[in-house]
Amino acid sequence: MGPVRFVSMDDFHRRWLHPGESLSVYCHELKRLIDRAMPAADATTRQQLVMHQFLTGLPLKISKRLRAAGEVNDLGQLMQRAKLLMTIDAENPGEKLAAVQQPNDRVEALTEQVATLTEQVAAMATNQRTSQ
Repeated sequence: MGPVRFVSMDDFHRRWLHPGESLSVYCHELKRLIDRAMPAADATTRQQLVMHQFLTGLPLKISKRLRAAGEVNDLGQLMQRAKLLMTIDAENPGEKLAAVQQPNDRVEALTEQVATLTEQVAAMATNQRTSQ
């Protein structure tokens, strides 16, 4: 592995989702970077690396929820779940403020909502696996 590939791999590992950036652009950039860093790697290896960096580069709370929902072997499915979670967070900005104002009740309510959402995402994954 030459110096250019080391730089490319470093660029790949430093790539995070930028504020306002779409998930598809972020994913495309990760694929481009891994192809440049590891052109001889097989497609499965590259996909696993892209999925790992995709999760790593997402906002921490989104990444944690996706990881808690169980293993996903499809990048498209992972992107859909991330988009869903990010949309939910964007639609509920008032809940974040209320959680700060009334920590005990709001934290418990949000914890329950996250648990419910995690179960729903896991159920969706199970249904998709059984239908395939």
